[in-house]
Amino acid sequence: MLKLLIADDEPLVQIGLKSMLDWNQLGISVCGTASNGKQAYDLICQEHPDIVISDIKMPLMDGLELAGKCREEFGRVPVFIILTSYEDFQFAREAISLQAVDYLIKLELTPDSLRESIEKASRAVQEYRQLSTKDAASSLDLTMFQERFFIRLLNGLFESPAQFERQMQDFQITLDAAGYMAAYIRIIENDCNPLTCDQRLTLNRSTVQMFQDMITKYLPCRIISLDMQYFSVIFFLEEKYTDKQTRISYLTDALEQTFAMLYNYYSVTLFCSVGKMVSRPLDITVSYHDAKQYIPTTGAGSRIIFAEQQDDFCKDHNVFNLSLFREDIRKAFEEENADSLKDILDNIAELLSQNRVQLAQAQDAASSILHLAIHLLPDGEQVTARIFQDMPDGYQSLYRFTDTRQIVTWLRTLEDGLIRFLSEQRKSNVNFMVENVTKYIASNIDKRLTLHDTALTFNISPNYLSQLFKKYRNVGFNEYVTQQKINAAKELLQQGSLRVYEIADRLGFENAFYFSKVFKKYEGCSPREYINGRTSGV
Repeated sequence: MLKLLIADDEPLVQIGLKSMLDWNQLGISVCGTASNGKQAYDLICQEHPDIVISDIKMPLMDGLELAGKCREEFGRVPVFIILTSYEDFQFAREAISLQAVDYLIKLELTPDSLRESIEKASRAVQEYRQLSTKDAASSLDLTMFQERFFIRLLNGLFESPAQFERQMQDFQITLDAAGYMAAYIRIIENDCNPLTCDQRLTLNRSTVQMFQDMITKYLPCRIISLDMQYFSVIFFLEEKYTDKQTRISYLTDALEQTFAMLYNYYSVTLFCSVGKMVSRPLDITVSYHDAKQYIPTTGAGSRIIFAEQQDDFCKDHNVFNLSLFREDIRKAFEEENADSLKDILDNIAELLSQNRVQLAQAQDAASSILHLAIHLLPDGEQVTARIFQDMPDGYQSLYRFTDTRQIVTWLRTLEDGLIRFLSEQRKSNVNFMVENVTKYIASNIDKRLTLHDTALTFNISPNYLSQLFKKYRNVGFNEYVTQQKINAAKELLQQGSLRVYEIADRLGFENAFYFSKVFKKYEGCSPREYINGRTSGV
């Protein structure tokens, strides 16, 4: 059943639309009504309707602005049916041709014309979904890899510049700015009424999305959501902003304008610390480390702090050095090794229990582990939310603690939940990883795929990936890749449009001679003999 939202500032029109048709008979569920554009947008974010019937003229945000905003943020669905009057008909016809599937004149509206429009919108929704399924899956895969890339970049998890360059190319990421600055931003809700987990998640996503829409008008950047209270931004600076005073002045203005808009729109207050500028992409982790150090010093009088303007009085006093554990935590997550994770987190909890560890350091350590869990585990946000579901504000309780002992207790709760999850995951998740890797191999068959590089792409160890292939494919990783390349080569040979050396080059073989040698090993004949055999009907 498709979901419909009605947006019109006239109550009689809302009632008339709801009663004009038997919506259930049409396979439609009316999920809500809105009296202005802002309310309609909020309901769209919450209810995710498939179809929106919207008046072209509404308070706060008109129908065209609403349709355009939804098209930009959500794509082709929801589809819009625009209600118009005679006076603005011509304007609507010109302005919404790319945004709405239909427009209806209120004074001429009948059950038949409304039904016809709804059926048209329903067909459009189905067509868009069918057309976008394959593209969406591919896009989601790429987005997931890009998100993991930036998480690794912020946390300094690349083993070498070569690995960094290779993944940047594989994931279609370009980092060629004159300078980079990382910001660490905290979202504070000003609503007196406590929010549910779903409401908080919706608020976070809406806030981050609007922040991105606003800030990119000033500077290109990359947004990385960390949890429901924190997100990070990597700013890409042009040459003119490499001057210290120029960039600080410009970025301060950009952030203040953006924060003011978010406060007016969502009633949230943002606090931000910005790390020092670096010139190399691999040094972004240094800027991020700077930003995290200074976030505890932000407050009502200083909502935006630049590390470049601060003394080093809190240098290393607010950040727990997790570098000794970070790679082991990542490996335990990816190999679903509950025993290993328990040992690591026990050691960290013991260190945090020592009196010389400050509150800010303990909170930073716990939040860093939380962020790794959210981003490296499948459905990490849901996993961590379930662990703390009995707490009024979920895992965000971490950020209101005033004592290190409370944080250690919180970390023990996280540890117990993660260990249960990894133990269950290892039992049920038999070959899910292998299936994802095989899809990756199929879509990158034209590249030189190695066990080491592919393991790094999926954030698992080469040894673990090798074990998974032997267990669930009864063949080693390299053997499987070679088999798939030979299968692809056979298809290209059958097409007859490429020469042998061109096929060898396309499939990532070192040269045509080596390709022919491998082909003969698997097929019992050379590529040329394979072509001749098919041509002669053998």
